Amino acid sequence: MVQGSNKEKTNYFNKKQANRAGQGSGQSDRSTRISVQGAAGWSPGQKPPGIRKQPSQQRSKEMVAAVLEAAADIFAKLGYAGATTNKIAERAGVSVGSLYQYFPNKDSLLACLMAKHHAEVHQVIDKALERLSDPTVPLDHGVRGFLTDLVALHEANPALTKALSAEVLRASPTVNTPDQLKGDLALALQVGSLLAARPDVRQGDVIAMAAVLGQTTTQLTRWLVHDVPPTMDRATLQEEVVQLLLRYLEK
Repeated sequence: MVQGSNKEKTNYFNKKQANRAGQGSGQSDRSTRISVQGAAGWSPGQKPPGIRKQPSQQRSKEMVAAVLEAAADIFAKLGYAGATTNKIAERAGVSVGSLYQYFPNKDSLLACLMAKHHAEVHQVIDKALERLSDPTVPLDHGVRGFLTDLVALHEANPALTKALSAEVLRASPTVNTPDQLKGDLALALQVGSLLAARPDVRQGDVIAMAAVLGQTTTQLTRWLVHDVPPTMDRATLQEEVVQLLLRYLEK
């Protein structure tokens, strides 16, 4: 009975995937195997979106790193409207002319920060997907490990994650570009395929489920790292988030 249920879910997913990705029944299902780093539009070793040129010398690499760190700090503290290239350059300790050699405006800085952060997040996601692709790994273990890793990533650079808050991104034309929306769909397809194959996940529109999971984990992870009231125990709240996700997914 479980096997029949899985087959039904997988067949449903394949039809949804073909409709949304524009693939015919005779074509490959390659889109379900797209690397999530590739879907994000950037991966380590490539030139990040937004930057004019990739720094080649050690000194220029250090300067660009300082500018990006300063940009994260300024966006986090002042928001999108309050951030300027002059303030970012001053915070980084470089001339605004040096900044313009690599970044034409503040939106290009935000795009670069977002691409790098997405690549780091997708490394966490890849690890979680690899873990959950094994049906012998309990769903509880996989979900808890994913949330723990995601919180740890956000904690490692809180200024960056706060700089990429919904309030900042909504004010910038760098958000919801066609490439980013395409990446979101590719990731939903990949996660949906995994959900469809697991015997312990309930039936449903697995692509929609994957999209809801993505938004839920994004928002709740940011809340856990930045906005939990000091009178509440974050570890307890984090476990409650795990239970919320499990109850959404489990049969």
